[in-house]
Amino acid sequence: MKHLKFAILSLALLTILMNSAVIPVISQLNAAFPDTSSEMIKLTLSIPALTNIIFSLIVAKLSYRIPRKNILIFALTLYTLSGIGCSLAPTFGWLLAGRALLGMGAGMISPLVTDLIAYFYEGDERTQMIGYSNASSNLSGIFIPLLAGWLAEFNWHYAFWVYGIGFFVLIVTALFIPITPLTTNTSQKNEYFSQPRTVWLVILMNFLVMLVFYTLPTNLSMFIKEEAIGTTSTAGFLVSISTLVSTLIGLVFARLYNRFSRQLLMIGMVFTAIGFSALAFPPSLTGLILSEILVGIGLGVLFPFFSLTITQFTSGQQTTTALSMYSSSFSLGIFMSPIFFNLFGNLTGRESIQTEFVFAAILFSFLCILIRFFPKNKYRE
Repeated sequence: MKHLKFAILSLALLTILMNSAVIPVISQLNAAFPDTSSEMIKLTLSIPALTNIIFSLIVAKLSYRIPRKNILIFALTLYTLSGIGCSLAPTFGWLLAGRALLGMGAGMISPLVTDLIAYFYEGDERTQMIGYSNASSNLSGIFIPLLAGWLAEFNWHYAFWVYGIGFFVLIVTALFIPITPLTTNTSQKNEYFSQPRTVWLVILMNFLVMLVFYTLPTNLSMFIKEEAIGTTSTAGFLVSISTLVSTLIGLVFARLYNRFSRQLLMIGMVFTAIGFSALAFPPSLTGLILSEILVGIGLGVLFPFFSLTITQFTSGQQTTTALSMYSSSFSLGIFMSPIFFNLFGNLTGRESIQTEFVFAAILFSFLCILIRFFPKNKYRE
């Protein structure tokens, strides 16, 4: 079982790396494709999220006919070859196609990570594994972007080599993930719409969290520059702080859950709301560090809590479908975030990035109220 845990945590390494190689090279892509507008260049960030949404939903249907292990092997092959293939892109169209294929692979991998945990583990061990998988994702989110940025200093093509990690995960998956039996859909109901109310609440909250949270990493570098707080490397340092804190929270999530149980949801929302509220005060590096720490604690609690709750309120194939919907809500929030805040800016006439941060604090405070309607009893353990 140790090898199985290692394989599942290796899969978790890939779940948040879709944009890790692109963010450090956006400026270089503008120079490499001078005939392509900056708006089109930004599609390299958003197109994987769009295909991720679609294939996160499709994977639930596929799992009726194809064993999870076989789906993962196909998805990992697609993920790795398309990721590295972007380094060979002679045209922008090639690059964009590679990014779309990468999103497809990631969309099939992400929901199956938690699905495997729900299938093989129960009780405290399941809670611990979900916390560890979240920590594993965040750990790769710290080091892989740094590696991609270092490789990009030689040539922007080299940054995409970081997706070679997929070959390692593919081998581990082939060796240590067992083939699970197929399940059949005996219900006449559409499994996407017959989920428990709690699952829909989790999906809604996760979407809103990502929709509003993503304004922070998107605008952090610009905010630091406008307020003369630091340099572009300061932004990377601050994001690393937040990710590191989330990683540490993931490692102790099982203990926190045993101590606070359902109160963790409120705790996570409160920490995140306070973190964004700290950005409403006069800008300073100390304030930004404090904000990133608080937000890191909040998200480090919320994401494993959401995943765990879905596995507790569903069973069997219903869990696979629910986790697919949950994964899609994650990517949909990222995809819609810049669109939403662009409309928000047009409607409010805001002139400061801080306005978005204040709005985020207000929404997280609203979510604290929404939590009152969250069921207090577990349906299944």
